[in-house]
Amino acid sequence: MKLEVRTFVRHGMPWICSICPTCSESVYQSENFCKKCGQELSFESFKVVSKDGGHSFDLPPTWSEIIIDDKIRKMQFMQGLKELERMCNIKDNSILKIMREQFIKTCFEG
Repeated sequence: MKLEVRTFVRHGMPWICSICPTCSESVYQSENFCKKCGQELSFESFKVVSKDGGHSFDLPPTWSEIIIDDKIRKMQFMQGLKELERMCNIKDNSILKIMREQFIKTCFEG
């Protein structure tokens, strides 16, 4: 059974790391299985945190585990929506922009 890697962040370099959820061995995103215990790995949450450099949230001074929650998912969704609007040249007074907040609210409350 595939398990999500545990994702840790901190201020400084390196700023992100991932470890096997079974044996705590450091793993890389290119690996499908842990080299130590053979656990099949998923990197879905790691990809959310590492996208765009991960600087859209405050980095702690020491290593801290990041659990992907609705707040982070909503933040990523809003960033993607704004980028799509920019790419499509949506005007500020457009009905699409006016309705954005209600659309986001509906997506995350219902």
